[in-house]
Amino acid sequence: MTVQIQHQQQNFGQLVVYGNASTHVSFFYTILLALTISFILLLTLLFWSANAVYRHLMKAVNPLVQTTQTISTNKNYQLRLPSSEISEFQEINRVVNELLDKIEASTRALQHENHQLSHQARHDGLTQLPNREYFHQMLAQSFAQGTQDSIALLFIDNDNFKEINDRHGHAASDAVLLEMAKRLRQALNQHDFMSRLGGDEFAIIVKNIEDHHDLIRISENLLHCCHQPLIFNHHSIYFSFSIGIALAQSASSPEMLINNADMAMYKAKQLAQHWYIFAEHGRMAKG
Repeated sequence: MTVQIQHQQQNFGQLVVYGNASTHVSFFYTILLALTISFILLLTLLFWSANAVYRHLMKAVNPLVQTTQTISTNKNYQLRLPSSEISEFQEINRVVNELLDKIEASTRALQHENHQLSHQARHDGLTQLPNREYFHQMLAQSFAQGTQDSIALLFIDNDNFKEINDRHGHAASDAVLLEMAKRLRQALNQHDFMSRLGGDEFAIIVKNIEDHHDLIRISENLLHCCHQPLIFNHHSIYFSFSIGIALAQSASSPEMLINNADMAMYKAKQLAQHWYIFAEHGRMAKG
């Protein structure tokens, strides 16, 4: 490029400038490319760093999420959150584990209380034997399952309970009931179901009965347990009871079986042997 040099309209010379614009353009593009590459590298580094931090956080969070989901789904409050490498998460785990300790303790206490309430609702307060309601449930269950053919129902009633109560008092009569329950339970097989119906009446569901001879043997064994007196406040208290027996295979319903055993029990009180078996077709038989 040429520039004329003039002063007061006189030409003193000219200035010639040499240069190439492509050099400047190339330099500009080089700077732009360098900035672009630097920006891309910076973004890549940021993405890698964020991804690494995310993976590290997920590694710490996943056990927390999985454990809490398992606890929520299975109601398994014995599980605890694992330790974490991140101090903030470790503090969260510690607080949650303390909360789980309290929930577990509260759950155990509630389960224990519910178990006690359930036991009290189904058992006699004095003897701790199953009560009348529980007895009816078990008998109905046997008929519902179709297993009644091999069972027999024994009704047991104390013969001189009123006399004991009048002579020795309520404490003595309660002691007799407790002793009766203890001795009868010890004389039975483990799978037999014994309950207190109320007052001085007990009922026993005896399983695996094959014939009347089994019932005679069981009855005589039960009656033998009252031969020894109860020692109460230095007094010997003699007690006895009668046993009414009915076979479930001779009854079409639990109510009919109960009625048959009840009639047999009143008949047994009139006999010296103190046991009686209700036979089929409404007839009474002695075994």
